[in-house]
Amino acid sequence: LFLTPHYRPYQDFLATPQRIRDLFTKVVSQVQNRNLNIRLHLGNEIFYSIEVIDLLRKDKVLKMGNSDMVLIEFATGDDHETIIEAVHNLVSLKLRPIIAHVERYGKLRNHEYYSGLKRMGSLIQVNAGAVLGHYGKPLQKRVCLLIKHKLVDFIASDAHDEFGSCLKDARLFVEKKFGFQTAESLLNNKSILI
Repeated sequence: LFLTPHYRPYQDFLATPQRIRDLFTKVVSQVQNRNLNIRLHLGNEIFYSIEVIDLLRKDKVLKMGNSDMVLIEFATGDDHETIIEAVHNLVSLKLRPIIAHVERYGKLRNHEYYSGLKRMGSLIQVNAGAVLGHYGKPLQKRVCLLIKHKLVDFIASDAHDEFGSCLKDARLFVEKKFGFQTAESLLNNKSILI
């Protein structure tokens, strides 16, 4: 299970990597004290701006676990060119971007955009709530098309909202609509990240 607190450059003065690591250590300790069979990993969900590149270079933002992957969020109004440039900047640092909840980016409607991002080295993540239609049928339809065309790598909980605990329902939905193998690859894919 990856814990990915939000990070916005120069706005999260309290959410330094060290403070987040300290809090994470406390959470891990609580999990162990309760004998829960959960393996936790740490990262950030990074709101992209050009400043992020320098912060990543200086290790002032957390990558996903001990990997070269970074979970990146964009503004909902960002266009394809902005996202392509960001991916290029991240890849030039030898990082592998995971683009968070792509269903929210209304300007990325063409499947070719997603294919292009994947060819550049990106991984694509959608939210479980979107899979289930919690954010409306048009978004659900877009997500299902992306899954159908094998453009999605992860389904995540986005657990800081009211739909955070719906991963099990999303798995059942995907399994029914696209089959067991697809559900397994999108929801039980820790080997990609760890």
